[in-house]
Amino acid sequence: MNAIPKTNVALPTAYQIRQANLAAHGPVAELIRDHEDIKLEPYRDMRATGEDVGMAIGVGHNLEQLPISERVAELLYFDDLAVFLEGLEKWPVYQSVNSARKAALADMAYTLGLPKLMRFPKMIGAIMRQNWTVAGIEAIDSDWWDQQPKKRRSTVVTILITGVMPEQYLLAEQRLQQYIRDTTRQLAKDSIALCYSASLGTYVSQYSRGDGQFIGTPRAKPLPV
Repeated sequence: MNAIPKTNVALPTAYQIRQANLAAHGPVAELIRDHEDIKLEPYRDMRATGEDVGMAIGVGHNLEQLPISERVAELLYFDDLAVFLEGLEKWPVYQSVNSARKAALADMAYTLGLPKLMRFPKMIGAIMRQNWTVAGIEAIDSDWWDQQPKKRRSTVVTILITGVMPEQYLLAEQRLQQYIRDTTRQLAKDSIALCYSASLGTYVSQYSRGDGQFIGTPRAKPLPV
């Protein structure tokens, strides 16, 4: 199966989210933000009376009273993974293997930290020689193996030895590809946008090439009755 080509996915910036918050909630959003301030590291949330109300982060988000949402967790993971993989791409050992084995090394490095993974000389030597069985054995004979849940460590070592991603992760990729195809078809269906203008008594057909960019000259026609 062909891998999904990487794309530069641009999430909203902090400034854009701040403006959206202001648009959605009005001046109160800026009032509270100004008084609370924004803190990027966990801190003890203290009342003026000295009362400790728990650990907080961001703009007064109390982690003990209100855990983060799944949406926020996914955003954090997106940011973390982007920074993490950017560093991993600079490692020659990582660059030398196929996409499945890259995933296995990334999984190991995500739990250990890349500097510690780079101190597995026997495993790394086996990888560079493409002796995958020995690489797997060296992974098993390491502190990493003892620290991981059985399912995780077995899955990662199997990927490292075989160079093949398990079907369940390929199915997730296939679902994304299907979503992309469905979205493309929907864009094609919507490529003719009819814009009605009551004041002019006309409607305009705008022809799109499917990527949001309209082409051709809009044509005015009599408003249908």
